[in-house]
Amino acid sequence: MAGRIRDDAIRGIRERASLVEVVSDAVALRRRGRSFVGLCPFHAEKTPSFTVSEERGFFHCFGCGEHGDVFSFVMRVESLPFPDAVRRVAARFGIPVPEDEGGSRPRGEPLVTVNAAAAAFTEWRRTPLSRRTNVLFSFRQLLAERRSELTSHGGRGVVHQPQHGSADPSTRCARLG
Repeated sequence: MAGRIRDDAIRGIRERASLVEVVSDAVALRRRGRSFVGLCPFHAEKTPSFTVSEERGFFHCFGCGEHGDVFSFVMRVESLPFPDAVRRVAARFGIPVPEDEGGSRPRGEPLVTVNAAAAAFTEWRRTPLSRRTNVLFSFRQLLAERRSELTSHGGRGVVHQPQHGSADPSTRCARLG
């Protein structure tokens, strides 16, 4: 799997790529003043309402409201995710795509831990009061195991703040409020 594309590389590709050339592969464009117009590829129409502005770097359809830049056009027309659309546009114009090694952001890992804790808490909230003790135990055990991970990222951990005057028995039972 390829690495993450750097932001400065994305900006450079966006500046060097010709939006009119990319759009003209899918739409027959005619020059009208500073812009180009054609039939929108995203909906059926008889009168051109699709406008491409090369100097501003965006397209807009006044019929369906679709708009965006060169990457969003390629994403929509070719049904590609953003990184693949960036690579496709770069390849079209012969621009190298420098990528960071590793592929994923390390800052996303604590989110997995918080998500697991939130899922356990949601499961606990959905169980009837008579069966909550087992789920509560597993939730507390998960928090105890992951507490160092959670608090090492900003020192905040998991916080639940009930509304003022909340008398929810499940919140009191979990000792979260």
